Amino acid sequence: QTKRKHEDENNSAEKKKQALITVEGKGGRFGWSWDQAMADEKALARFRLPPGEYTIRSIGSSGYAFDPAKTRPFIIKPGKVHRMTVGVTSITPGEGIVRHFLGRPVPGAKVRIISTLSPGGREEWVSDEEGRFSFHTNTTFDVFPTASEPVMALGRHVRLGLTGFQIAVVTREKPLEIILFKPPVFSGRVVDPQGKPIGGARISYSLAGDHIAEMWGCPPVRTDANGIYRIESGPAGTDWIVSVQADGYCGAELVVEATDPRQELVRIDVLVLKPARRTVSGVVSDVE
Repeated sequence: QTKRKHEDENNSAEKKKQALITVEGKGGRFGWSWDQAMADEKALARFRLPPGEYTIRSIGSSGYAFDPAKTRPFIIKPGKVHRMTVGVTSITPGEGIVRHFLGRPVPGAKVRIISTLSPGGREEWVSDEEGRFSFHTNTTFDVFPTASEPVMALGRHVRLGLTGFQIAVVTREKPLEIILFKPPVFSGRVVDPQGKPIGGARISYSLAGDHIAEMWGCPPVRTDANGIYRIESGPAGTDWIVSVQADGYCGAELVVEATDPRQELVRIDVLVLKPARRTVSGVVSDVE
């Protein structure tokens, strides 16, 4: 069990709330384990970890940055409570603007910024009447003054039916610009090796190696009786990974190129699922 207290390095009396802490390390039955916990109103986070050596992987807290290089590994011993204090640093917000693909500002658009260096935080912001917004990410120039920070930027306006995605570099000199387009329709088909359609297959899709789609209000879809599916809410401008699962079949996935944000229809190759020949079952129980 680990108890962790977070205090700002510039003001040790100020507690940091809504911080998501991730630890990982050597230990457990499989030789490796990780866990996450949210800090409470007293800025305390509690973990129950198997014995072993651990490090703090990330701390996601809006407006604050964490440098893992400043922390040391710690040891969890059987039956012992380990306590430690970890510092976070206040950071300068970035600036951005959301535009329609015709050039005009888009007010009321929801924006999500995900750091590619420290993807723990996924806060949302809303653009103002001029299409502008301020944002924080988990790492920034105040902690890493010699490095620019690449981020994944997603924008969405539900009422106007517009979405946008881009990978950009955060700098103080230039606002982060997100261009919104009409999202394309992704269409494909799922069949078995004999070409028979597989109905009810679950189609999930992820963006840039992180499962942003589901967290961005784009739930998985299912194939119809003809094995056909349609995805209508994913932004273009990048590659997607489409994954398929169906009862009695092995899963499959493929990479879909949708780099042109002006595409209206993206046809996905037919996915062929092989029959499953092995069933895996087990029992999950508490270690105690």
